[in-house]
Amino acid sequence: MSKTDVRIAGSGVVNGGVYNEIKMSGAGKILDDVQAEEIKVAGAIKALGSLSANLIKIAGSCKVEKNIKANEISIAGSAKIEGNIEGEEIRVSGSIHCKGDINGEEIKMEVQNSELNNVYGENVFIGAKRERSFLFRKFKENKIENIEATNIEVNYCKANKISGKNVIIGKNSNINIVEYQDTVEIDKNAKVKEAIKI
Repeated sequence: MSKTDVRIAGSGVVNGGVYNEIKMSGAGKILDDVQAEEIKVAGAIKALGSLSANLIKIAGSCKVEKNIKANEISIAGSAKIEGNIEGEEIRVSGSIHCKGDINGEEIKMEVQNSELNNVYGENVFIGAKRERSFLFRKFKENKIENIEATNIEVNYCKANKISGKNVIIGKNSNINIVEYQDTVEIDKNAKVKEAIKI
């Protein structure tokens, strides 16, 4: 039995179920858990259940009441996730609020004014784009509870605890505890209360 495609242009509603591809441009609402090969959204989406796919790509705004799981996740804009985010590659630009845990291999979040709970990964970057300058405008910091990964780089972040093998704490960061195994770099404009080699 072949899985169907769903395409919405303008506004529309998708029922829960298993699909091949879900494409939305405009405003869409998903009523329950969905599973698909690809979920692509340009505009605004509200999902009352979980999203599961091989690829999830969202440009605009999204609110997900449960979890997001995919091999590749790309979110550009603003996102509010009530549950967990799980993926091999997770890329976010803009702003994200996630109440659950974030698990991934490659996690790159070029974000501001975001709130995250626990972040677990192999390579994790959270903060402003490395090449971007914020001399002329206020950049709103990101608030994070914990990060655990092999290689970690943050800037413009306030965090309780960061634990990794190689850790870089960039400018305008305020971290309570940094645990590192091999290397740690702390920018002169960052504050770290305690750095512990483990």
